[in-house]
Amino acid sequence: MSTKDLRAFAERHRLRLRRGDDGDLRFPGRAGEICAFGDGRMAVLVLEGTVRRWRFRKREGLASGMEFIQDGDTEGTLLFDPSNEEQVRVAIRISGVRQKRRMAEKDRERLMNYGRQYQFRSDAFAAGTPARGQLATNADSDAAGHVEDKEGTGEAPCREKA
Repeated sequence: MSTKDLRAFAERHRLRLRRGDDGDLRFPGRAGEICAFGDGRMAVLVLEGTVRRWRFRKREGLASGMEFIQDGDTEGTLLFDPSNEEQVRVAIRISGVRQKRRMAEKDRERLMNYGRQYQFRSDAFAAGTPARGQLATNADSDAAGHVEDKEGTGEAPCREKA
């Protein structure tokens, strides 16, 4: 499959397309990944932690009509047709690929307006509060911010003695 086909597949099924370490495009998930296989087919690589989980995922894929090509103790690969919606739904579920959320335009606008009122503003600090990077001035500190040792012990007055 071409990059254009993978991007169209990602758009149609609301998936995030990522480039792997080897440079291939794939859809990573919690329990595996979906990638292009060739001949217009796609592969779902399932990487489960236990034998029971892998067997359950394998049965689920075979029941939907996927072709089984690789079997390990806790992992394996199934091939599916990207035009078959049932196989795509099962592949997304067994690999743990998360789909992008759909949001109504009015909800999106409401969240944007809500976030705008909490954005950082330069006038957010109250008068008299020192800005970040500035030292607070009080009677016990000099211009450089050094605290005066009133007791003559050589330690800062805020430290507790052991």
